[in-house]
Amino acid sequence: TILPSGTNLGSLGFPLATVNVVNNALAYGLNERFQAAFISAFFNEAVSGRVFSWYEVDRVMYGGSSGCPFFTVDGKVVGLQAKVRTDLSNGGSSQDVHNFLAISLVIPSPEILRFAKSCGVL
Repeated sequence: TILPSGTNLGSLGFPLATVNVVNNALAYGLNERFQAAFISAFFNEAVSGRVFSWYEVDRVMYGGSSGCPFFTVDGKVVGLQAKVRTDLSNGGSSQDVHNFLAISLVIPSPEILRFAKSCGVL
């Protein structure tokens, strides 16, 4: 089932994690972060001869959030944060880095399951 625009979602993960060496031992800096977002759109996109489905959400993800689950208020996982689309990727100038559009894309759970099955994982 495709969720409608306006559906309230949350995401939880450990973006912006750090690994440092302290006294010759690894020290991990893990801070769990929650993000809230709404589905803005659902669309299909052809990439290298394959069609992908995406949810577009109205919040930019933290760096390192790729792979973090997005879930509904009742806990149903609906997809994973996958990438950010910016106007810089469509020919914008890197000089505009502080003034550009960025949209987070979430790959829906059914896409992930289809891929896993096609690889013999499920």
